[in-house]
Amino acid sequence: MAARRPNLPSAVADLGFAIAAGVLGGMGAPFLAFGALALAHAGLWAYTRRATLAATPANHRPGVIAVSLGLIAAVDAGAYYIGLSLGGGA
Repeated sequence: MAARRPNLPSAVADLGFAIAAGVLGGMGAPFLAFGALALAHAGLWAYTRRATLAATPANHRPGVIAVSLGLIAAVDAGAYYIGLSLGGGA
């Protein structure tokens, strides 16, 4: 099995989206703005992971995609809620 190389730019982008979600919450932005951010995050994830997804066996791919998108939504929503709690007037 080949050693996996970490994808640092993708990790930094994921962190940036989580921080942006927190800032949106802190500013009291409407949930629709958060939805647009989460959708953009999912789109970037799909683009940056396309080679990995192509190498994933077809029978495992739907599960990998579902878990990954669920985690993206959970992390971004958690950051939004924390920002909302700290400064957005929740």
